[in-house]
Amino acid sequence: MNSELLLKYRALANQYQSQFNTEKKQLKLISLARFISFIGIVPTYYYLSPVNSFLAFSSAFLCLAVFLFLIKKFIQTEKQLLFYQ
Repeated sequence: MNSELLLKYRALANQYQSQFNTEKKQLKLISLARFISFIGIVPTYYYLSPVNSFLAFSSAFLCLAVFLFLIKKFIQTEKQLLFYQ
């Protein structure tokens, strides 16, 4: 009985450790994407404004929207990471 229970808990521990590692990798990718989208706001506006000001504003706004979405996704993933930890 105890050995079955121990095996079950070890299997669950391994499963949660695997999910923890997956969430940790995903958190790093989200952080990188968030950084790139934030850094891309100003150059997007700067380089596209001579071509078309509406296009420049729209593209910069899109980068900002992606950045805000990634912040939300980062917070959700961080909560999952804490759960698995």
